[in-house]
Amino acid sequence: MAEKRKLRPELSASDTKELARLVRKYGQEAVAAAVQKTPLRGPGRPSRGLLPYYERMHLADWIEEAAEEHRLEGHRAPYKRAVNDLYELLYGGTQDRDPEKFAKTTKKKYQQGRRDLQLLKEADKRREAWIQAQKGRK
Repeated sequence: MAEKRKLRPELSASDTKELARLVRKYGQEAVAAAVQKTPLRGPGRPSRGLLPYYERMHLADWIEEAAEEHRLEGHRAPYKRAVNDLYELLYGGTQDRDPEKFAKTTKKKYQQGRRDLQLLKEADKRREAWIQAQKGRK
């Protein structure tokens, strides 16, 4: 029995203070009964890992390509048109989301994805240069 108690983590000072406050307020029996009835919280939302990182880069790449197409067609605001195309692609003719809010959040995602994409391309160039340098040594 003594070994089990050693495995449990000790309560912090603030936790002990909070527990003492609950016992004073409701009584020892009520707190013990509440402990037995209270369900434990689940693990929460699962992590998405690197998926948001890749999604932002894909979004930035897609917007760059669409903007380039609009630029070649001679439009004055190619990025705005690319974001509008994305909205149409995702939501069609329905007004499920506010287009202005969508444009604002998409712009933030695009800017971050563009930075990530540029860093990735620079790292790829450095890696390729290193590989070529290694081939030249042999």
